[in-house]
Amino acid sequence: MPLRYALLGLGWLISLASWAGGIRGTLYDQSGQPLPFATVYVAGTSQGATSNAQGDYELSLPPGTYPIVFQYVGYVAKTQEVTIEGDEWVELNLRLAAEVLTLPEVVVNARDEDPAYPIMRQAIAWRKYFRQEVASYSGKTYVKGKGELIDYPKLPIVTKKLRENGIDTGVVFLTESVAEVTFRQPDQYQENVIALKVTGSDELTPINRTTRINFYEPLVARAVSPLADNAFAHYTFALQGSFQDGDHTIHKIQVTPKRRKARAFRGTLYIVEGRWNLHSLDLTLPAPTMTHHLRQVFAPVQEGVWMPLNHQLTTQGYALVMDLFRVDFKFQYASVQSEYRLTLNPDRFRYQPSEAVVVSIPDDSTAVADTVADAPTTRKASAKELMAKARALQRLKEEAERETREERARPPQDLTIQLDSVATKRDSTFWETYRPVPLTLPEQKGYRVQDSIQAVREDPFFRDSVEAQRNRWRWASPLTGYQYRKHGSPWTVSFSGLASGLQFNTVEGWVLEPSLTLRRELSRQRQLTFSPQARYGFAAQRGYGQADLSYAFRPQRPASLALAGGRYVAQLNPAGAIAPWLNTLTTLLQERNWMRLYAHTFAEARYATEWVNGVYMEATARWEARETLMNQAAFRLIDSPRRAYTSNAPTNLEIGEATFTDHRALVGHLSVRYVPNQKYMIRNGRKRVLDTDQPTFQVEYRRGMSGWLGSAVDYDFLSASVAQTFPFRRAGLTRYLVRGGAFLSHEAVYFPDFYHFQGNQTLLRLRERIDNFHLLPYYAYSTRDRFVEAHVEHRFSRLLLARVPLIGLLDWREVALVNYLYTPTAGHYTEIGLGIDDLFQLLRIDFVAGFRGTAYQQFGVRLGLAFRISTGN
Repeated sequence: MPLRYALLGLGWLISLASWAGGIRGTLYDQSGQPLPFATVYVAGTSQGATSNAQGDYELSLPPGTYPIVFQYVGYVAKTQEVTIEGDEWVELNLRLAAEVLTLPEVVVNARDEDPAYPIMRQAIAWRKYFRQEVASYSGKTYVKGKGELIDYPKLPIVTKKLRENGIDTGVVFLTESVAEVTFRQPDQYQENVIALKVTGSDELTPINRTTRINFYEPLVARAVSPLADNAFAHYTFALQGSFQDGDHTIHKIQVTPKRRKARAFRGTLYIVEGRWNLHSLDLTLPAPTMTHHLRQVFAPVQEGVWMPLNHQLTTQGYALVMDLFRVDFKFQYASVQSEYRLTLNPDRFRYQPSEAVVVSIPDDSTAVADTVADAPTTRKASAKELMAKARALQRLKEEAERETREERARPPQDLTIQLDSVATKRDSTFWETYRPVPLTLPEQKGYRVQDSIQAVREDPFFRDSVEAQRNRWRWASPLTGYQYRKHGSPWTVSFSGLASGLQFNTVEGWVLEPSLTLRRELSRQRQLTFSPQARYGFAAQRGYGQADLSYAFRPQRPASLALAGGRYVAQLNPAGAIAPWLNTLTTLLQERNWMRLYAHTFAEARYATEWVNGVYMEATARWEARETLMNQAAFRLIDSPRRAYTSNAPTNLEIGEATFTDHRALVGHLSVRYVPNQKYMIRNGRKRVLDTDQPTFQVEYRRGMSGWLGSAVDYDFLSASVAQTFPFRRAGLTRYLVRGGAFLSHEAVYFPDFYHFQGNQTLLRLRERIDNFHLLPYYAYSTRDRFVEAHVEHRFSRLLLARVPLIGLLDWREVALVNYLYTPTAGHYTEIGLGIDDLFQLLRIDFVAGFRGTAYQQFGVRLGLAFRISTGN
């Protein structure tokens, strides 16, 4: 542990120990109901606390006299002078009155605007100033979080799956942390966690993001901020009234999205008159499977600078376990920021707006026209004046769009989280002394129960007995699998079981394919994995085996080395044309054997790394002796008189029957992938890449090397692609992939070396990858020439189904898709489809037509899982 962190923690303990007194009590509203998560702080400072869910608060203070501010969103703040003598605790219970709102006396007609709009113009115009006002700051942050399951199916399979992920069916987790937080413009955060207390599953404890939520940014959680320059295109505002908070007049403004299904905030903003900064906010943000509710309270802490003191974030929604069973959950976070030390930005004054920019900023030309048309006019207003205003609004609109694009393309958030080596060892005295949010009675009971359970779990005798029971080899283990883990041991051993790899194909008949994995943690940064695998086909009466040895290191910039080899069976398409279990069903039930196999003896070396953030490279050298295989099995469950098993050699448009002679091949492969502005976080020394809507570029090169080690292949292959998933304005989500490639030379190209496309000839659509065709035969279009393929899917947020009564409540969404392929031999092939997504929050059905050139070729229905797309953090 660095010395400065040790000294910091020691200093805190000494200072806290000297503050043996303070104030405590309970906050109520006028009816006697407790006020949860209210803010309590010393006026003019950032020294404060927050009440708990029962309204209880506690603020440690040294002896002295203090003006204490009690503040709650929607209530009138109260300031009370309190004197602390010695180490006494002053009991102070207060009732806060709901805000008494006054409205300006105005007459609003059809062509006038709500009084909120002039206020919001000022707040939006000053946004950039407040965004840049502070160059850097440091302070302390206390965060308390709780997650719990609200409802879930009481089925053994669900309970088992939850427990496998460390989730108790009561409290998922309860966590507290204390950190020294540092921020520097534009987006650099550092958190040094000096105290951490976790019960339940710490793996489910999300990284604290509540204190980094900033509504002065144009985008917040991929939604337009109500203070963004183009906010008037996304929100309507209404002044609910104004009230006095000390010397400040506060305006309460209702925020409503213009479009009901848009990803946008809804709730209340409180704006300070004259300064036009945020006083507090109470907003909700809906998402497809959850809703986020956020409250923030600001206060002047240094030189009149208002900073957030209190954050509350509640997320409630559901998740699907095993993609089938719905589990409802609720996460609650309360955070308190204190002891701010600010450095003001010397250039902040250049961000002060002029009166010329204090105007509305529509988001599109239609809104510009509507704004001009609806603007209050007099008889003296001329068309020339209106056109001048329209041009000014258009310029501001373009500026807002530019800033939004720049925000989406901002560099990755530079976040460093360091965990002190003694952070998890803080005793109850530390927490009782520092904790600014008192524990509720259920939380105190939960801690006592969890501490007792933890003490039992850490008992060596108990732990050994539990591990002995868990690691016991049972009678069903050979079929269902087995895993061995021991506390403190670097080894993990897992066996897949014979049943997991059971399958049937016409080449081998019934197949068993068990695998074993041995993993050793060499350190927190390095890991060694050995994975042997066996395979036996009963009809062919042949066995195979292969093994993979991999070494992973440098988790902050992931890299791995691997060696593999053996004699095994593989599909002609190395990406896997069809899942083995699905081929088993279609073969036995429909007499359609789609899988095509060959045998190979091989040796391979791989190296993969991330060069710099967002740039990935993988290099592979592979030698193999390839051998054709013939059908050996005739077994079927249902014998169709109209069908028969087909040959293991597929039919291809370029070469007819795709047979090949046994041969050897030495192939080198290089792939480079680039994700611009990739965002990530580093937690516990490991890099975690965040979702992005930036495009992904990839270039691949393959070289078949003739003459080396008896290799008979001789070709050069090059391809390039770009893929992206992004929200398309307010119309929904779009994802696409465009890929082109060519064999630059093809003196000797065997069918396994062809470029194979991801086809589908079954009812089920299993892959979520964008580069899948819905109706394309598996190997008919495989090529050793040049090609272009393109795939586009769009998931509408609001088209027809959302407008139909009752059906609109089900959140079904239309999906449109186009898949395109061109090769010189096959010509143009196109698929056009429409689908319905999120059927019963689980399924998706597509109706697709295929065309060869302009001629209709076939129609098909495809059933799959719902369209799961991530578009941001």
